[in-house]
Amino acid sequence: MTRSSLAFVAAIGLTACSTGSDGIWYVSLPMMVEECATTIDENITDAQPPEEVVDEEWVYTDESTVSDGSFFIQIIDSRSDQAFLVMGDEIFPSTVNEKETMTFEWQGFIDDSHTETHTDGYTYSERDETMVTTTIVLNYNKDTKNMDGTWTETRATTLEYAESDEWDTDGPYVFSGQINSQILTWLVGTASNEADSEDCDTEPCYVNVVEDCSSGTSFTAVYTTLEEEGAFEALEDAEQSTGI
Repeated sequence: MTRSSLAFVAAIGLTACSTGSDGIWYVSLPMMVEECATTIDENITDAQPPEEVVDEEWVYTDESTVSDGSFFIQIIDSRSDQAFLVMGDEIFPSTVNEKETMTFEWQGFIDDSHTETHTDGYTYSERDETMVTTTIVLNYNKDTKNMDGTWTETRATTLEYAESDEWDTDGPYVFSGQINSQILTWLVGTASNEADSEDCDTEPCYVNVVEDCSSGTSFTAVYTTLEEEGAFEALEDAEQSTGI
């Protein structure tokens, strides 16, 4: 199973409630569709973020139907102040544990940075930060004896690139800007950052990209009779892929 599908499955985590929801539950989770918005901040003189172009002559339509994913999850200590939801090798601690509602949440992040600095004054840096927050809410349904759940995921990615606008090439032996590949990727225009010219409105040159994405769905958790000690361990890999 891919990491994205694991995250998807984990997100499915069902919530327990203080009515006593310990045990193993079966979940069928619809595929999520992620919606994203991107903002770009830069100071490159002869380049700018692309404008959205609407083609009035052509209409493009993409459709995809994917089967639900199915798997087992385990809820532990639902009657205590701190409950846990276990899905495979993922653990979600509870943040809310009320009479018939439980919320599980986990926030994961990666923050990578790289900097190159030369004694003659040349500097280049880049940073890549991603933060993903998964929130799972379960509500006990007295009529069906199942749990009605919602799963939401937000993902915030920040890319930052900065480089000296002008520099002496004799020391660092950098003749064309390393930031040029990012200018080509994210901006439109004829700009590039060269050692012997002023190519940016201020010092240093920079291109910053922020992408905010979100997705969510609803699902139902059905209680099973697999309650004996160690039952969940035997079912860790009992997962059905959402696709072929």
